[in-house]
Amino acid sequence: MLTDKKVPVGQALAPFLVQEACPDQVRGLEALIWAHQRACPDEEECWDSHCLDDRMGMRQADCSSGVWVMADSRDRRPLAAMYLDFALTADGMGLLHVRHLLSDPERADESPEKLMATWAAHYAAHRPAAVREVHVHSMCPLALALRPSPAVQRREQLVSHGRRRLVETRLPQRVPSLTALVATGPDIVDGQPYEVLPIRSGDCAALVHCLQEAGVTGRAEDYPTGGARGSSRGRIVMGHGGLAAAFTLRTKATGVPGSWPAEDKPALHLEQLRLLDPGCDLGLLVWLTGWAARQGHDQGLSVVRMAVTQRGLAGQLGDLGWRNTRVRATPGGLAWLLELHTPQAGRDRDAGGVTR
Repeated sequence: MLTDKKVPVGQALAPFLVQEACPDQVRGLEALIWAHQRACPDEEECWDSHCLDDRMGMRQADCSSGVWVMADSRDRRPLAAMYLDFALTADGMGLLHVRHLLSDPERADESPEKLMATWAAHYAAHRPAAVREVHVHSMCPLALALRPSPAVQRREQLVSHGRRRLVETRLPQRVPSLTALVATGPDIVDGQPYEVLPIRSGDCAALVHCLQEAGVTGRAEDYPTGGARGSSRGRIVMGHGGLAAAFTLRTKATGVPGSWPAEDKPALHLEQLRLLDPGCDLGLLVWLTGWAARQGHDQGLSVVRMAVTQRGLAGQLGDLGWRNTRVRATPGGLAWLLELHTPQAGRDRDAGGVTR
């Protein structure tokens, strides 16, 4: 854990607070970007500031920006910001990419950019998704001139499209002393065995390779990577051992063989579920059932639906509260159509985890 307990807004004891960017921080982030650009010796070449500005534009458009902010706990003024990007490797592990890391030049004596990079490595060590390395990317003249931290394992300078890019590699590492400096907001995944993450376009080849290595059928096109928050998108389930499952979440049935023939009421559809670790199936299914129920509840949908083509899997899900509504014949064999009712408003919502 990064702190002994979650720190409510207004009650942070540490001098700094890290959390995912929220709409009321847009103005503060804009001021941070402008201040950084004024201090940068070459504003035009400071691609980190331009890219972070674009990311905040996505956040205003109600897309998941992936921008994280370190603010002063007293007045919530942003002191540093970065974009976090999780990538899947061919062996089912994760890489955490830190991009567009900017800091307030007026607080340079406190080294907020180094503190936030350290926090990212600490975060990578304690989150459920297994992370092999943390890569900090810099495309800013100020960052390129900084001396590397002793925590940096490798340092590479690359040139892409005529632009210089610095990549520093760190290992995930718990830093207990960091808790005295940095508190965390409620966005942090804590105490969960698994984590659900969106599949990026760059993850597709790695995902297909992992499926093949596990002897599981699956195609890249089964897991769409585009779309804004709430639209159809493929997702992976990551645990401490790496990739545990993949599925696609939709708010409408696709009409593929084995899916629901017609929508009689709004529902959340969990499709193309593939489990990669047979030894952990039951625990994963218990967790995923709670997660699916919470997602349906949060989207105002009373039902979650799933079609599976394995009798044993259908039986396990039935034991966990999924109701078998019908069995359909498909070109690939039989499909069991299952339905899960989500908790009603006001009931306990602790079981379920988080999603990105």
